[in-house]
Amino acid sequence: MVNSQIDLEETKRRIAIGEKTIKLTKAEKQKLKEVEKMQAKKLALEEKEQLKKAKEKQKSQKGTIDIYQERKLNTTNKKFVPSRSKSN
Repeated sequence: MVNSQIDLEETKRRIAIGEKTIKLTKAEKQKLKEVEKMQAKKLALEEKEQLKKAKEKQKSQKGTIDIYQERKLNTTNKKFVPSRSKSN
């Protein structure tokens, strides 16, 4: 509950800054930019780690296909080619 209230106040403040109802000093503007850059870098690192984990998981799953499943895939994925019987 407390975090949502803090987030709500932060959002209201950002809206007020965007609408120029609150004047910020240069130092405050620089601090806001630095904080936003830090958050962006943090999010980028998190996304990169998630992608790494997903790739590793995919690689590990790729190598663990059972022979039975592999045979099943091969039999079901083959294209049906009808053959004509020549009775001339």
